[in-house]
Amino acid sequence: MKQRLIHSGRELDILEAIITRAAASTATRLAEHLQQANALAALAQVKFSPTGCDPLELDRPLNFVEQLNQSFTYLASIEAARWLLERHPDHVPLQLNLGTSPGSDIASLDGAIAAEVFAATHPDSNDKYGRIFKRYAPPLHLIAMCST
Repeated sequence: MKQRLIHSGRELDILEAIITRAAASTATRLAEHLQQANALAALAQVKFSPTGCDPLELDRPLNFVEQLNQSFTYLASIEAARWLLERHPDHVPLQLNLGTSPGSDIASLDGAIAAEVFAATHPDSNDKYGRIFKRYAPPLHLIAMCST
């Protein structure tokens, strides 16, 4: 489980730096795989072999696709936590539940904040908004952050 107690933006900066370091390491290995003569073999290496690593545990191998998905979900959680720290400093610390950790993706220890976070190619992707609305009763404050 990847649970982190967050008191400040500095702690979020550290998490982001770890994810960035993991991405740089994987990008180097990825470039080597993609230079193979056989394009399908290169893509198979990327999909099925541990070309990547866990975004927060650099010594734990993962396939690239899993690292890609986890990295951007974690980065979305970091940005959401940053937003919450700025707007609700009276509810610090925040518990970040990254990966498959149980509970809300972000929650304040005082119970005032519970947030679900996801990274998608489009806000309507996989009806994510609809599923979140069905799961939580009002009042629900929905903040969308998309990046291209």
